[in-house]
Amino acid sequence: MFSSDALREEAGEQMYALGVRLFRRALVREKERSETEARYIVADGDARRHVTVTPTGAECDCGTEQCCHQVAAVLFAAASGALTEMERYLASTSAPALLESVMKTLPVSDSVALQPVLLYKDEALYIALRVGEERMYVVRSIPRFLEARETGEEVPFGKGFSYRPAWMRFAPDAENLLDILSEYCEDLNGAALTGNAARILKLKPRTAKRVLDALRDMDFELRVGEESASFSGIGTLETDFLFTFSGSFRELRLRCDVPQGMRNVAGLKEYVLSGGALYHVREKDRAIVEALVKYGRGGRALFIFPEKDVKRVLGELMPALLASGRVVMEGELEKRMIRLPVRAKIYLDREGVDVTCRAAFQYGDVEIDPFDREADEKKMLIIRDVKKEYAVLDELAANGFHVQAGRVYLRGSDRIYDFVTEGVQRLSAAAELYMSRDFRRITVRRPKLKGFLRY
Repeated sequence: MFSSDALREEAGEQMYALGVRLFRRALVREKERSETEARYIVADGDARRHVTVTPTGAECDCGTEQCCHQVAAVLFAAASGALTEMERYLASTSAPALLESVMKTLPVSDSVALQPVLLYKDEALYIALRVGEERMYVVRSIPRFLEARETGEEVPFGKGFSYRPAWMRFAPDAENLLDILSEYCEDLNGAALTGNAARILKLKPRTAKRVLDALRDMDFELRVGEESASFSGIGTLETDFLFTFSGSFRELRLRCDVPQGMRNVAGLKEYVLSGGALYHVREKDRAIVEALVKYGRGGRALFIFPEKDVKRVLGELMPALLASGRVVMEGELEKRMIRLPVRAKIYLDREGVDVTCRAAFQYGDVEIDPFDREADEKKMLIIRDVKKEYAVLDELAANGFHVQAGRVYLRGSDRIYDFVTEGVQRLSAAAELYMSRDFRRITVRRPKLKGFLRY
């Protein structure tokens, strides 16, 4: 708001008095005016000075920071009403900015909802989005919507809803999904997409996996062909397959019933589509599920192994099959197979700075080393208790043991400290422990910590 007293104080008494004299002698002429500034010509003797006046100050081409020409021009702008009009325009245009700044200080709301829609067609995965509060609206251009989310630009969807990124937030899992899609659109140059390509994004395999990972605990809609269904997250595939062996050791046959239509999604091993629903495949099951899906025909997969492969089938493949389902042996095979309870044994020793381990699973008088692929016929005929074996091996892995060329070892003072003080006790719950004298002599010391005290 204009004040002659403020103008006098800003310019100083001498410059203010000279400016008043120029104004009163009518030596100021308006050149042009807009909503935000006015330009004036001030006659000062033989010189003609050009002064620009705005609601927040004035500038003169004479080069003096506070001059009489500025005072004269500001007084003229105030007297003509130009300064009042500019101040009013500034006040009206500043109001939304002030309101926005206040809104930014308020707690953000996650009341706005995101509804992802997955479409699976032609062996590819697509995604569309809906947003809203009480009513959901289709996002017609995902790249532009994501760009507005970054820049804070408001996105109107209809009379009932506008997305205001400045203070609207989605739930954390939805924000994570949008972050993934933002990265994808940036790499894809999504701004160039138009029409259906912008409304329904085709996902490349790597991004498809990230999107599916994000949806494991989110509500979403899935469309496959003409069918559509809503889901609350993505469940884990329960692999209760029935594997049936038949034939003989000269030609071993393996068959397995596979759910009709089961297939990997977008070429990903981690996810399958079955019965119109998506499932996450556990890591230990992925290789087998992928093979069943790839080679299954008419709801059944059949594999025929020649005599030279029988040893590997029974020694390596069968334990993996037992971890993913049930195994049935037919005819003469069943009579030759051996079923015995297992005793899990762990032998701990010390070699230099490493802790070494030998795992053994004993069935009757037969001892099986899980890291030794060589096996005689008697070992091959044993139906192994894979669940118990895996429990022991998982515990070793959790303690940091590694396998190299058949040698199982633990390295690193911190890991050895944790294993000796805590891990041994946990491992003893899964297996019988046999510890060498050298292992028992291990003296554990707490790891040395270095740091600085901050205060």
